[in-house]
Amino acid sequence: MQSHITPLKRLAIAAAICVASAGFHHQIGLARQAVASPDVPLDAPDVMVNNGAVSFSIAAPKLFWNTSHAPCPPGLALAETPPAPEQADAAAPPTTGEDQAVKPPPSEQAHEAAPPPATAEGQSVNVPSAPDAPLVPDAETVNRIAVQGSEIRKLFTVDETCAEYEIRSNIVADNNYVYWVNNSGLVRLSVNANPGDPTQLLNNQVGGHTELAIDDTYIIVLKVEGSNPSYTSRIWRVNKVTGAATLLQTRNAYAGRISSSSALDLATGQTRYYVYWMEGSNLLRYEPATSSLTTIATGVTAYYAEGGRISCSGSFCFITDLVFIAQNTQVRTYNNATNTLNAPFYTSPGGNRVFGIVTDNSYVLMLEEYYLPCSPLPCVGGTYTHYVTRAARNGSSPATLYSSSSGPYSLNGPIQRIAAAGDYVFWLEIGGAIKRLPKNASALPLTNMRITGIMITQGIQRPDNSVILIAGRRTFVRVFVQSDGPAVPGVTARLERLDNSNNVIATVLPVNDVGTNLTVRPNPVRENLNDSFLFELPWSWVTTGLRLRAAEPVQGAAGVELHR
Repeated sequence: MQSHITPLKRLAIAAAICVASAGFHHQIGLARQAVASPDVPLDAPDVMVNNGAVSFSIAAPKLFWNTSHAPCPPGLALAETPPAPEQADAAAPPTTGEDQAVKPPPSEQAHEAAPPPATAEGQSVNVPSAPDAPLVPDAETVNRIAVQGSEIRKLFTVDETCAEYEIRSNIVADNNYVYWVNNSGLVRLSVNANPGDPTQLLNNQVGGHTELAIDDTYIIVLKVEGSNPSYTSRIWRVNKVTGAATLLQTRNAYAGRISSSSALDLATGQTRYYVYWMEGSNLLRYEPATSSLTTIATGVTAYYAEGGRISCSGSFCFITDLVFIAQNTQVRTYNNATNTLNAPFYTSPGGNRVFGIVTDNSYVLMLEEYYLPCSPLPCVGGTYTHYVTRAARNGSSPATLYSSSSGPYSLNGPIQRIAAAGDYVFWLEIGGAIKRLPKNASALPLTNMRITGIMITQGIQRPDNSVILIAGRRTFVRVFVQSDGPAVPGVTARLERLDNSNNVIATVLPVNDVGTNLTVRPNPVRENLNDSFLFELPWSWVTTGLRLRAAEPVQGAAGVELHR
């Protein structure tokens, strides 16, 4: 076969390095000054619940959570459950080319589809049953612990078979009761109950898989039925005292992330009350008093309806009524008093997707995500790096408090939901752990790292890459990196193939003999192969001219580029 000479192309190198060591990430990039970085964060999170939590709700000063039993093994499930009606197929994932990774779409269940949970402070947070949650005899439980920390108190327990579930929603709580939905309907249990105490049926119109939110007067219930693409979502408001239910809306769409807010309008003396939910990436607001339904934002990845908050400047005080809205990497507010969507006040320094928000009088607390597709391609899943971040209410002084990464073929990220109460920010992780940090916790220490060179070789190469490359030969790329502070362990990288418009069309990970994670050193030795990242180009890459980019994900500096 005749070989074709392939000229060496100019390479664009994105300087952004991800660290998966010691449970946290260092930031790199030219935009910030390098600082020394210890191997552990200054403030380690407290573990409130070790594992098994399915949802949690905060009614300060108490935190409530529930556990569930593991699903049936397939054979046992068939034996214990009667034949179910035929369900429609879930929506097919997007079609991809041979060299593309598939980032899994949100799961969609037929018939009674459990919608995504609310994520607001003082409201419920819900995730699917944790895969490593322990199977215990009384697997379905409701428990409580003080927000400040205390002994755990069990309020409720039931021992169902693996095919039966008592709790068919997330739980929500106030100062008097914990609420959830079972097959009978919406039930409640005293926050001072003991195992064996019966639940009270509050309303029998809203049984089955549902999502709940809570405010001072009502339980908001969202139930989704049907199958893709013909979903029906119904939203009720149930009075917490009388149990009376009012159907607010019926939507021919898959709705989720239900919440509500209220605020006093000083001009009229009336209270504005709204119910919110999402349909796809659209955020809708419904006002029961006027039956007005408004789409207040599109392209939404998270929101938090703050409601009425008193703010003072000197002797002058006023009430704000804001909804904090994340749209991918940016956060802005919607003013309910003026019906105005304001300009973004925060942009993730690392270009990360914001997927959770909660606020207090001083801070905006967020969950951010960086997603790295799996490699080699084709494959499904990737590495999710999640960050708990904090900024001032005007978006200034951003800081990363905590981070965690999933494996290279994960379908979900490690952190699910965020909430806040008192002096703490709380989050729920895959596996059911609930953790907390002080809101004013020290930011993770930072170390600047940079790419210092790149070499493309088929066996022999000069530092200036002047040796001609031949198409169809085995080809390797070395990416040289250096730390401006102490050595940083657990750093990974990726090499991207670009088209003529600089769009990424394929990705590979390092093939170093020590694995994909290396230690970036302040004084790397060029002769030491594992002081640099080594990539092998797929055969399909070496048959024509190439445009490559060495890029490594990082919180805080993704997108900063060096050009060589």
